[in-house]
Amino acid sequence: MSDHETQSHPAQRPVEPDHPMVVEGGVLPGDTQFMFECMVEEFLREGTSSAQLERMMQDPNYQALYAAVETLGIDMCKQLLADAARRVGRHRVLFAEAIPMGCQHEEFPNVAPQVMSNIGKVKDHG
Repeated sequence: MSDHETQSHPAQRPVEPDHPMVVEGGVLPGDTQFMFECMVEEFLREGTSSAQLERMMQDPNYQALYAAVETLGIDMCKQLLADAARRVGRHRVLFAEAIPMGCQHEEFPNVAPQVMSNIGKVKDHG
């Protein structure tokens, strides 16, 4: 057993030239338009707005979105984004503090209980 196999955490292992700690993407065959639609729907369901997605599509740091724009064109991607936003909306969750009537705890009189409200699907058109 080598020294690096006995260390418990990968961050403690030395970087090896043939195995750098860098994530690299690759190109796979498939339907780019379908992949783009799936990614956009997922981002919308996570609460990302259409405006944020348009900025992300033009940022090379978002490699998959950026590559889809390079392949399909910005106009087609904007249309697919608008279609997805109309179809699925955008999911948002609202967190609020509230003190229900008569629910003061005697040991913690100044602490409000946490209440979570799910406001569900919000139509997002930009």
